[in-house]
Amino acid sequence: MPSSEQTTTLNPEQILPALPGAPAPAGLKPLFRGVWRLAPTLMLPGTPLGTRVIVEFTDGLIQGRGVTARLKGAGADWFTVDREGLGTLDWRGRVVTDDGDDIYVYGSGRLDTTNRDILMNYGACLFETSADHLRWLNKLQGVYRGQTIRQAATGAIYHDEFFELV
Repeated sequence: MPSSEQTTTLNPEQILPALPGAPAPAGLKPLFRGVWRLAPTLMLPGTPLGTRVIVEFTDGLIQGRGVTARLKGAGADWFTVDREGLGTLDWRGRVVTDDGDDIYVYGSGRLDTTNRDILMNYGACLFETSADHLRWLNKLQGVYRGQTIRQAATGAIYHDEFFELV
């Protein structure tokens, strides 16, 4: 019995050159730069998802676009690394501004662990706050990139930069 619904095949000609009403092309607007002190890494090899790596943030600071905030309480990355060295990041933490306003920051991303000299990662992040003057953060999609730098005297320091996707 034939279907009452018409089915059609999409064609490449139907792909729009730009999204209607959207600014084109997409871009990045700087948000903050950050620096984080990392605790020694805890590794759990052989989990169902590969090697589980837990890295706690012991101190942290973000600054930029009218915001200066420090890590408060727990913050960590609970990422996994597959057999080929590809890390899948899952991080979150809370920062508090100089005015005492809380911002919950969380994200996911990718980390190539095969180059031990340069540990760069890239991903997407979101922000949550109830502070009236910071509610603009709740509305944006953030992206970031970062790099871990190992220092003999102080352990590992992680530097990152955040952008608003526009």
